[in-house]
Amino acid sequence: RANPNAPQRGESLRTSVTISFEEAAFGCEKEISIERVEQCDTCRGTGCEKGTTAEVCPDCRGTGMVQQRRQTPLGFMSTSAPCGRCGGKGRIIHQPCPDCHGQGRVRKRRAIKVNIPAGIDDGQTISLRGQGHAGKNGGPNGDLLVEILIRRHPIFSRQGTDVLCEVPISFTQAALGAKIQVPTLDGKVDFDLPEGTQTGREFILREKGIPEVGNSRRRGNERFT
Repeated sequence: RANPNAPQRGESLRTSVTISFEEAAFGCEKEISIERVEQCDTCRGTGCEKGTTAEVCPDCRGTGMVQQRRQTPLGFMSTSAPCGRCGGKGRIIHQPCPDCHGQGRVRKRRAIKVNIPAGIDDGQTISLRGQGHAGKNGGPNGDLLVEILIRRHPIFSRQGTDVLCEVPISFTQAALGAKIQVPTLDGKVDFDLPEGTQTGREFILREKGIPEVGNSRRRGNERFT
């Protein structure tokens, strides 16, 4: 069994944030509120009242486990069990910290800023190292895992890094051709619709789509019908 008083890494904390289609495309910064376990500032994680220290458990000698022997039809057998005196902690706090009640950790609500990269997709997760729950016995914090949820857009949808949309036109425009305005993530652009355009025909606007994550200079296309 590992030393119960050795530093232990804290648990990861999971949360989510909802952003718009455009914020996902071009990136943004969001501030989120989380509740996490932090080291107690009063006792600095010891669990003891200021000016006092914990006693090494005399029964388990700090291991948190004790050996038990019992008689069986096959003879004596030895088993290990958590120490009943210290509850498996390996130490006894006689004067617990009044703020954390001897736990060494407390729950606090924090505001955390999250930088969301351009091009992120719905359901992807951002990992913020060391922003999760505090570890035990002075161990490092776990990570904060933020799942990205993207609101539906009234015009655009997404396929990889390509943006899809539908542009309604009149029968006359389709038959004779026309200069139309097409909505894009960068605003409306003029497009020369050729004569004889059939319903459902797809057109492509190069590099008007979603930037690649980690390389915002490269963008997908916009495909519209």
